[in-house]
Amino acid sequence: MKNLLSVIMIGLFFTACTFPVKDKEPEYKPVNIPKTEISTKSGWSCPMKCEGDKVYQDSTQKCAVCEMDLVRVN
Repeated sequence: MKNLLSVIMIGLFFTACTFPVKDKEPEYKPVNIPKTEISTKSGWSCPMKCEGDKVYQDSTQKCAVCEMDLVRVN
C-alpha cells in the first residue's frame, strides 16, 4: 500500500512539473488623453515625434532630426 501511494505521489509530482504553463499576456489599457491635449493642427508630422508637436505644411519634407517620411495629422 505504501508503494502504491509513493508511486502515485511521484507520478503527480512529475506531472505537475512537466505540465505546460501558458504565460498570461500583458494587459494593455488605453491611455485617456484629455481633449485639451489633442492636437487640432493639420498638416504633416514626424511619426517618432522627434521635434515634439511640430507640424509641417509640406509633405515632401522629411524630419529634420531622424529624416523619416512625414505622416498626415488631422
